[in-house]
Amino acid sequence: MSSTNHSALLHISLPTLSSITDYHKELINSSVVQATNLLTILVSCPELDYYINDPLAGWTQVQNLLSTLYVSGTKTAFETDKPFFNIDVIFENWCGYQVELSNDRQFDVLFGTINEKERLQLFNETRKKFSLSELPIYILELKMQPPSIEPIASNEISLPLSNPKTFDHVAVGGTFDHLHAGHKILLTMTAWITGKRLICGVTGKLINLFHKSTCYV
Repeated sequence: MSSTNHSALLHISLPTLSSITDYHKELINSSVVQATNLLTILVSCPELDYYINDPLAGWTQVQNLLSTLYVSGTKTAFETDKPFFNIDVIFENWCGYQVELSNDRQFDVLFGTINEKERLQLFNETRKKFSLSELPIYILELKMQPPSIEPIASNEISLPLSNPKTFDHVAVGGTFDHLHAGHKILLTMTAWITGKRLICGVTGKLINLFHKSTCYV
């Protein structure tokens, strides 16, 4: 594979928020090794739809999933001497935009297993409809076998509470020096429970003088 794959997108399909396995972790680790600067993990999970109107009901499941994804990738990045490797996690449908058409995200390659090939081809088909160039698809070969996916019965998925609740206005703050995985989990979970407006306070230059590195958001 070309060494110019600075930015890669990895698509992961999960039947439920808690169904991530060592196989998926190996998939993330392999992707981090192959990319050089940025890995965007696009997660498709039908259980997310159950929490759209009641994010608080899925708080623990979503936070645990985010932590697993970020920690797996970040650990591999440090082990391969890429401490500033950038990892982003996006929940498909919930994010509010089509990742394949985003002007803010430029990818060099699409990562996935043979089971994800059809989804990645659809990704390129969508780009073609809007006169965007197709991206090369790189199929990752793993030592582990993919987990068997059984149909999820409706009673196995936690349903939202009868009285949906989010917070219209939410504020969060931090130093964000530099912006790492922990910050991204914090910001994602804050957005997860915000209904209308999210205010993010970032500490200024004076406080950051006490830090060894300065990288403002």
